[in-house]
Amino acid sequence: MMISLAEARLRIPDKKHLYSSLVRNSYLMPPRKDAILTAKFMRGVWLKKYWVLCSSEVVTMRMCADPPHRKVLAKIVHDMLRNYRSLGEPMDSGMRRTARKIKKTPPSSEWLLLVLSNLDADHELFSKGYIAPRKPKKSSECMMINNHGDFF
Repeated sequence: MMISLAEARLRIPDKKHLYSSLVRNSYLMPPRKDAILTAKFMRGVWLKKYWVLCSSEVVTMRMCADPPHRKVLAKIVHDMLRNYRSLGEPMDSGMRRTARKIKKTPPSSEWLLLVLSNLDADHELFSKGYIAPRKPKKSSECMMINNHGDFF
């Protein structure tokens, strides 16, 4: 069924309405305030240029007690989407485009965990003993300063 551009603009006049239309059509979108959700990205989801889970595709929701930083999660999901293939199907370019977008502008950790749990429910992040790596804190005791002319 075809509708005119004017009618489409009446139904979806702005980014907020485009987001709610995608959610209404069963797309599991990142939270509305995420930086990844540009109008271009959402139009791409609508036109199947970018890949986003549909609610009918969700088969599992695994919990991660200690999730890593969102950029670490984005790298994991990026690598998985870039190389993901369904059984016998060719590589989906929409997944590759979404993988690049996730790497460039990471969405929320919760959404990334939902995607990861559906692509690989047995990933090590979801194991009981997983502890996210922490960045070592700089302590002032280990820092060295220059002692010119035996000032100290």
